[in-house]
Amino acid sequence: MLRVVMAAVCRGSCVWTGKRHNEVIIHMKEMGEKMPVPGNEQGFLLSDGTFASRGEAARVAYKAGQIFKQKRELTSEDLY
Repeated sequence: MLRVVMAAVCRGSCVWTGKRHNEVIIHMKEMGEKMPVPGNEQGFLLSDGTFASRGEAARVAYKAGQIFKQKRELTSEDLY
């Protein structure tokens, strides 16, 4: 079953990952990436290795039983 694995930011062909979005963004800034990170670049890495928007990740997490209330958008805090 498809599951949400971790927070991610997708910028072009690069996907940055971490436990929480703020940690990912801090690392990106340290590596010289352009700031700010728009909301449409923030999402999650799924168990099949694909990037999903916050909305799609919320649907996946609910279906997988990772969250127990359907949400419009997933936040990394919902998973931990």
